Amino acid sequence: MRMKVNQGIRRLWTPANVVRSAFPGRLVRRANDNASVLAGCHVARRASGGNGAVYGRRALAPSVHSRLRWGAGGAADPPAGAGAAPRLLSPCERRSHSSWARRLWAPWLICLLWAALPTSAGPPAGSTPPARPLPNSPYLQSELAVLMDAVTLQMSFDNRSMTPDMSAAESDLKPRVFGPYSDRKAPPEFTAGLIGDGLILGTGVAMVATAGTVDFAHQGAVALWVKPLEWKRPNGSNCVFVMSSAATFYMQRQGPAVGKDGKVRRHENIQFLAKARKKDKRFTGITGGNWENGKWYFMVASWSWPNMTLSINGSPLRTKALRGKPEDSRFGNLMVGAGGGDRALLDELLVFSRPLSLEETRLLYKMLRPQEDE
Repeated sequence: MRMKVNQGIRRLWTPANVVRSAFPGRLVRRANDNASVLAGCHVARRASGGNGAVYGRRALAPSVHSRLRWGAGGAADPPAGAGAAPRLLSPCERRSHSSWARRLWAPWLICLLWAALPTSAGPPAGSTPPARPLPNSPYLQSELAVLMDAVTLQMSFDNRSMTPDMSAAESDLKPRVFGPYSDRKAPPEFTAGLIGDGLILGTGVAMVATAGTVDFAHQGAVALWVKPLEWKRPNGSNCVFVMSSAATFYMQRQGPAVGKDGKVRRHENIQFLAKARKKDKRFTGITGGNWENGKWYFMVASWSWPNMTLSINGSPLRTKALRGKPEDSRFGNLMVGAGGGDRALLDELLVFSRPLSLEETRLLYKMLRPQEDE
């Protein structure tokens, strides 16, 4: 009996079993039988008889211990249904199980497996970690510290990407991106913006999940910079900056329209539009005047329903009240950009968890405005 137990212990200390013990806490299933062994448990140099073998703090059933010894060529009785009788070890096998062989191979195998294991729990494959502001970023200025604590989403479009630089959402940051209406699979276009790169409006749109980023149904604010490029007059099309996927929230330019008789059919305006219900025929909106091609404009839209406010370039807040109180289902996801319309540049998009005061709006405008406007 002592010989059988010793043979079983020798099998447990062979290199193959040392390899399995290099994965602490994982359940390893042997390929040659149905025995499952919890790897990583310390193997003590003792075993019990008919009540099972004891390995450190783990106790294996007699059938599992028998299978381990059976696979090693031990002389114990085979488990039920095993069929063939145990075989004797050949001289080569006996030499491979000797102490010098174990001491020679086991440390090398452990080192190889240790090197193959990941050293840290990095981000999952395919995900994009949030980017940190550059050392010279204006958002790192001490005056903006309190304001930046309320930011839930930032998109700078630097590196010609629609992936947010920062997001309070727990899910993957990468949004769904579509090209223009003429080719939805084409990538959006970028060029030099206010800071770094900017998105060319009309060449593509990104759909960003609102969970954790935009609270359309209660309160928040969106700040962005827009530079008109090809806004046509007297007849021009709309240019959407951001909107909700349910088409109940807009920040856009409404293009003008003049009939053949010279009568104005639609006035040009910068608009912040919202409505509480989809079935409502009319939006509640605030207008912001006309913009010139080639100049940067700063737009901040805030809401704490039923109130909504708009400021252009730090101008006094224009306020209106929404008809009714909207629900979460009335908005959907955040759509950044547009697949058509007159061209413009969009840059430095910020979403906040609360409305911005006039002082905060003017502070942001002062920190980021172009030098030629100072």
